Amino acid sequence: NITTQGAAGATLEGATNVDLTSAVTIDTSAGNGAINLANGGAVDGGNALTLTAGTGQIDLDAVGANTALASLSITGTGQTNLDGDITTTGAVDASGATNIDLLRAVTIGTTNSAVNLSGGAVDGNFALVVNAGSGGITTGAMGAGTALASVDLNSTGQTNLGGNITTQSATGVTLDGATNVDLTSAVTIDTTTNNGAVNLAGGAVDGNFGLVVNAGSGAVT
Repeated sequence: NITTQGAAGATLEGATNVDLTSAVTIDTSAGNGAINLANGGAVDGGNALTLTAGTGQIDLDAVGANTALASLSITGTGQTNLDGDITTTGAVDASGATNIDLLRAVTIGTTNSAVNLSGGAVDGNFALVVNAGSGGITTGAMGAGTALASVDLNSTGQTNLGGNITTQSATGVTLDGATNVDLTSAVTIDTTTNNGAVNLAGGAVDGNFGLVVNAGSGAVT
């Protein structure tokens, strides 16, 4: 494990090939230090990675590109920048990350394990794809600050929508791979910028909350 107490935190941006040989926790919360794993290469290894930064910024490139991690947990009230795909065999838990920005198109893939993005807004004019197999997907607001390019959620487990979804490309919002969607709050899906399609044809959409879909001239399925 790596624990720091200064604002400089933990910087591995000069380490271009990082392998986890055991479960690793990087904790910079004592000094709200930054965690920088944007190394231009992958962070790999079949072990769990836990990142806790307090108000410090977290930067990630590809995670699990060569060897999937066992799991990934991200906790921080500062900005969390995702600049690569995330691949795990177990869960991806970003419920403690309150401000996530995509710096490029990002795919989060797990092996039948949960993906939790409910900590706060997920923003950035890039595509977000989540493939969870039979694992559940939990979201909060997506595109609240800067609209995402598109959103594609795929799960045969339960997909909980806990916030509005706003996109700005013609691709729009695709949930035809999400077979069991539950609303955990009132949800507005807005793809009117560039008239994006909205596809909710994967299965039932349930929940005692309001659902509003605004697609401009985009198709709604």
